[in-house]
Amino acid sequence: MFKNIIQIAGVIDLEEALMLVERGVDYIGFPLRLKDGREDLSEEDAKHIINEIKLKTKPVLITYLNKARDISDFCNYLGVNIVQLHGHIKRIELERLKELNPQVFIIKSLIIKNDNYDELTELINDTKNLADAFITDTYDPETGRSGATGKTHNWDISRKIVKTSPKPVILAGV
Repeated sequence: MFKNIIQIAGVIDLEEALMLVERGVDYIGFPLRLKDGREDLSEEDAKHIINEIKLKTKPVLITYLNKARDISDFCNYLGVNIVQLHGHIKRIELERLKELNPQVFIIKSLIIKNDNYDELTELINDTKNLADAFITDTYDPETGRSGATGKTHNWDISRKIVKTSPKPVILAGV
């Protein structure tokens, strides 16, 4: 399912989204309800764009929400069934999310720091029966941001994760 696919996140308007669809982008990510409020567009604009493109590509909600009800309700509002979860989320919330919305496809982020492979392996093992895929991304110690940092992480850790993960792994980060 994830072999040779492209996901672009941070679309700012319908024109850009349609251009990406025309260029063959498989997944378009919409970062919303982020911890630091750096959304690229409003929730209403995202919903409009998603309604226009969802028959041509797969829209993805990218969020730091960590409560199952909030995530499920937001997916329903936007009309998406793929969610990329960043930040800490308790296992019980992932279980509830699957109960509330069995159709939701969960991509769980794995934030790579200096050498946190063991910690990420524990996270994978704890969530492998709930997450449908994982995505690697980068931690920036200067800003404290996790993901979409513009920084390159340790690709050796990503390589190990890809080899050992029981689920597909999406590689993100510069």
